[in-house]
Amino acid sequence: MSHSKIAYLENYISRLSIGECLPPDMEWGDKAALSLVTGRPGLLPKEDHGKAEDILAKLDEAQLAFVFKHRPDLEPPRQDADDPEVPVAGSVGPGIDAQDNEVEDPEDLAGEGLPEPLTVGPGQEAQEEKDAPEDASFPYEDLPAHIRQKLQGLVHYDDGSCIEWSRNGRTSFVDYGETFLVPNARDKQGVEAVIALAAHRWGGKITLDGPPDFVQAAMKEAARQGVKVTNPELTEDFRKICKKQEEKRQLAAVREANLESFEVSGPAN
Repeated sequence: MSHSKIAYLENYISRLSIGECLPPDMEWGDKAALSLVTGRPGLLPKEDHGKAEDILAKLDEAQLAFVFKHRPDLEPPRQDADDPEVPVAGSVGPGIDAQDNEVEDPEDLAGEGLPEPLTVGPGQEAQEEKDAPEDASFPYEDLPAHIRQKLQGLVHYDDGSCIEWSRNGRTSFVDYGETFLVPNARDKQGVEAVIALAAHRWGGKITLDGPPDFVQAAMKEAARQGVKVTNPELTEDFRKICKKQEEKRQLAAVREANLESFEVSGPAN
């Protein structure tokens, strides 16, 4: 194991936390290891994004040691090679050895991995007309004030293929031009900003893709902002969410009206 490699990667954690960029000639495995540790998928090209176990399977020993040091949740469970009841995998993730041992679910050998990210894209009409921008060259400086406010506290880095927005060294979302990627839908600011940006870019209509709980959270935020989600498979769920949002708005309006009309008077003469 190369301790110098681990020290080299450790150095870049602190550099990334203060906004520095990775050198363009850095080895792919080093970038991938840093991406897993820092939770920043934007460190890798879009085509290299995937499940954690698939990325781990491509790393060398030093890179794996670095990842498991900071992300022990990604380390596969240790198995007793002497126990015939327990299949032994020879690699991280679904390798040849796992197939030979007839492991039904390779993910059991690869740890829990990272959650699948939320993807926000243009509405169905924009996709059919192919009028979505092909790159991330978007005039952020011309955004309305209410959207700029949602970006407060975030810093961005443009590597030419995407724009990564982060806070305190962690990716909030990545803008690929034709889609937005949110690594963690529990990042409230990231979801709010992406929904607002996507609506502004694509005329108030968007599509969503990702784990069900992430999509539900994004639909609620879209309804709150008055943005239409156009996935056919989400039509009914989104209609119900919008109905609840409208009921909340009406109730709030009634309460406000009652407060405005409420008067306090003295005793009658």
